[in-house]
Amino acid sequence: MKKLLIFFAVAATIASCTTASSSDQDTATAEPTASPGMLVYTKHCKLCHGAKGDLGLSGAANLSITLLSHDEITHVVTEGRKGMPSWKAQLSPQEIQEVTDYVLTLKK
Repeated sequence: MKKLLIFFAVAATIASCTTASSSDQDTATAEPTASPGMLVYTKHCKLCHGAKGDLGLSGAANLSITLLSHDEITHVVTEGRKGMPSWKAQLSPQEIQEVTDYVLTLKK
């Protein structure tokens, strides 16, 4: 019985050490926190435009090669264009600016 108790104590100690060092590794190699614009894009835009902006589902524009300016992208997100709906009722003005800023990072 004593050997079994020692075994579990040693196993628990090893497990806690392994968990701590694994956690430290995860923190060191973790990707940076997603920007607010990326979160909005992922939630509302990624389905049609794709993760990199080049999916083009249902005729969605290729955002990686867009020639639109910041103001023009803001207008399209706000008012919609062709098959893309307006997002002014679903997104705050700040969210629209954040997603516009993020879309510009997708340009090659």
